[in-house]
Amino acid sequence: MSLYALVLAAQVASSPEEPLAKPEALAVSAPSEFPTYHVLAASSAAAVVSVPVGLMLGTVIGSGPNKLLLAALPALLSFAVIPPVAVTLAAWYVANRVARGSASVRPALWVTAVMHVATMVAAILLNVSSYNLASVAMLTAAEAVLLPVAATVTMKKSSPLVARAPDGATLPVFAFRF
Repeated sequence: MSLYALVLAAQVASSPEEPLAKPEALAVSAPSEFPTYHVLAASSAAAVVSVPVGLMLGTVIGSGPNKLLLAALPALLSFAVIPPVAVTLAAWYVANRVARGSASVRPALWVTAVMHVATMVAAILLNVSSYNLASVAMLTAAEAVLLPVAATVTMKKSSPLVARAPDGATLPVFAFRF
C-alpha cells in the first residue's frame, strides 16, 4: 500500500494530466521456476553449521550420567534432530523467500531425516568420533552435500512451480520399435 501511495504522489507531482497508475500494474508477478541454486547454497551453509553443533551437543549431553539409556537417548536425539531440521528450514525459508509458495516443509523434512539417519548409520559403521576432527570434518562434508540435495530435490519435486504431466498422462518406461 505504501508503494502505491509513493507512485501516486510521484505521478501527481510530475504531471496531473496523465492517468494514475492502477494497483494491478504494481503487483509482483509470480515466479516461474524453483530457485534451486539459492536453496542448495542456503541449506549447505546450514548443514556446515548444524552438523558439528549437533555432534558436539550430542557428545556433551552423552557424557553426563552413567546410565546407558539415559545418556544415549538425548545425545542421539539431539544429533538426529538438529541437522535435518536446520537444513530443511533453511531450504524452505530461502525457497519461499525467493519464490513465494514454492516449497513445502513436510515431505522435505522426512526425506532429509531419513538421509541423515542413513548417514549416521554409515558414520557409526565407519567409526566416526566427535573427538577426531578429521572424521568430524568428513562427516560434515558428506552431510553438507547429501542433506541439501535431499531437501532441494524433494522440495523441487513437490513444488507447484514445477511443470507436471497432465492428470491421466503416462510416460512409457520402455519404447520398442520393430
